Amino acid sequence: MVLVDAAIAWRDRKIAKWAEEAREEGRAEVRADLEAWYARMEAAKARGEPFDEPPPGVNGRANSA
Repeated sequence: MVLVDAAIAWRDRKIAKWAEEAREEGRAEVRADLEAWYARMEAAKARGEPFDEPPPGVNGRANSA
């Protein structure tokens, strides 16, 4: 049973690590989407053009362009 308990504990640690890596990757993707949106907004503002694109994730919009 000790070996089984050790294997379960190892598996749980791996799953927790993978989950944290996925969260970090998701946060990085959201940040990149927001930075790209902000750059488009600032570029439109600099050109004097209207910018009505909602930020990523708003109004059901996906987090990518």
